[in-house]
Amino acid sequence: MNIDDNKKSRATLKSYFVKNAIPTEQQFAQLIDSVLNQRDDGVIKPAGGEPLSIEAVGDFEKAVNFYMQISDASPAWTLSLRPRSNPADPQTGRPGLSINDPAGVSRLAVDAATGRVGIGVVAPTEALDVNGRVKAAMLTIGPWPANPAQYGFVGATALDHTQGQNYALLQSASGNDAGTTYLNSPLSIRLRIKNVDRLTVTTNGNVGIGTASPANLLEVAGVAKFGSLGIGPWPAGGNYMHFGVTTLNQAAAGNYALLQSAAGGDTGTTFLNSPTSVRLRIGNGDRLVVDPGETTVLGPFKTQGAHLVKLGYPSPSGRYGNDGIRGEPNLWLDSSGTVFLKQGFTSIGMDVAERFPAGEALVPGDVAVFDEHDRTIHRCDRAVDRRAVGIVSGEAAFILGIETEEVPIALCGRVPCKVDADVAPIAAGDLLTTSATLGHAQKVDDPTACAGAIIGKALTSLASGKGEILVLVHGR
Repeated sequence: MNIDDNKKSRATLKSYFVKNAIPTEQQFAQLIDSVLNQRDDGVIKPAGGEPLSIEAVGDFEKAVNFYMQISDASPAWTLSLRPRSNPADPQTGRPGLSINDPAGVSRLAVDAATGRVGIGVVAPTEALDVNGRVKAAMLTIGPWPANPAQYGFVGATALDHTQGQNYALLQSASGNDAGTTYLNSPLSIRLRIKNVDRLTVTTNGNVGIGTASPANLLEVAGVAKFGSLGIGPWPAGGNYMHFGVTTLNQAAAGNYALLQSAAGGDTGTTFLNSPTSVRLRIGNGDRLVVDPGETTVLGPFKTQGAHLVKLGYPSPSGRYGNDGIRGEPNLWLDSSGTVFLKQGFTSIGMDVAERFPAGEALVPGDVAVFDEHDRTIHRCDRAVDRRAVGIVSGEAAFILGIETEEVPIALCGRVPCKVDADVAPIAAGDLLTTSATLGHAQKVDDPTACAGAIIGKALTSLASGKGEILVLVHGR
């Protein structure tokens, strides 16, 4: 860096002001130019205990240059308040704090807008954004040396990661496998909990659960669960392997589905079992049913040999027949598809509903009206609307119609209903009609004026606001 010749050393300046010397105007100018000026030089020591303040200059908004030697041609480091992504392009500058190298390249930057820190990155997108690999003791994270343009990796520093097999975790950022994540090991992969192996994948691809040395493609040390299915050692007896649903207590001897003995007096014996009944099906139709008290064959039963035995259907007028079940049973289905119920019907639901096609999404409790043009139901949006069909049911005891995409409307019974008590307070016993509040009911003031628009009677009260009350459905 060139030093201004007009700025003199302290020794030279002192010589101008020795005893009996008369400094010249130029010497006074050199004294003034050799000190910092708060207005001209951008260095200020504010009053009130504030620290020394430095004004940045230029497109880079450089604040401080650091030199190894003051005579060096360029600074070793520069502290900048507007670092650039491209040192040659002022348009790439952004407010922040940056330490730049002699070429103006940011090596460490803090973004002014976000507070994010970038190492080799001027515009960091994360709390810490590093352009390159990061080493933390024995761990290395960053671009994969074997293909740095496409993959990021995590691996042990001691391994040579230019070798494709040595990384631990790899994820693709581009190419045909963009987004794919690879978990890898040059030897084996072990998943541990409390430093105990829980899952192992060996070099030859065998997977072990509960064992670190699986001898088969999949080996489980214990009972394996697949959904609600359990397979493995039988909890009720160590000599047996079982197959059964996990929702049943398989430690109870009567609950397994399939059991085979591996030791003891019945070695090799296979048991088929059920706590209720065993049903043999073909084409999802029962062919053989074994109940605790009887065995039923559905369809002809044949044996081959010298004596052929065939069991056909009894007469249709009997207990079993082509026309369904008649006589003693309380429920039967005849050949026309009619269901006969002898002793009545009981359900936990509180209403009977019918399905209607809906022109919009409705939820239980909504008050609906029928649109004669598109022949669908919609939430009500005006008071005393005689197009009212009722309240959307959530847990009907009985539903008419089979189109599951349609919405059930309560025909009778009790259902929760959305109401607007800001129109008028609602007390138990009040009649209800549609309101201008979307999908809500309101109190009926004049039943005569609301004929044809009454949807039910309030069973519970709501003094104000919007909410849900229990309503007895009836039309009027």
